[in-house]
Amino acid sequence: MKKILAIVCVMLVGTMAAHAQFDKGRFAVGASVLYGSEIESAGINARAQYSILNNARVELSGDYFFKHNETTMYDLNLNVHCPVNLSQQ
Repeated sequence: MKKILAIVCVMLVGTMAAHAQFDKGRFAVGASVLYGSEIESAGINARAQYSILNNARVELSGDYFFKHNETTMYDLNLNVHCPVNLSQQ
């Protein structure tokens, strides 16, 4: 029960992400707690973003799921984001 409560607390309070603005040269890092339905296990995520242009940024992220039934799972991703500003400020 304590383990489940700790996981819920981390999910509610500990999900932290610093998001880059739309300015070229901005760097951001973040982390989060995951749940993998295929492996039926909790996991963690870490990511880093870098704005290469005013309207484009690259993100490197990795996920690691803790061992469950002698199985562990991880993945590594490289993404390109093109944010769209929908409000006129």
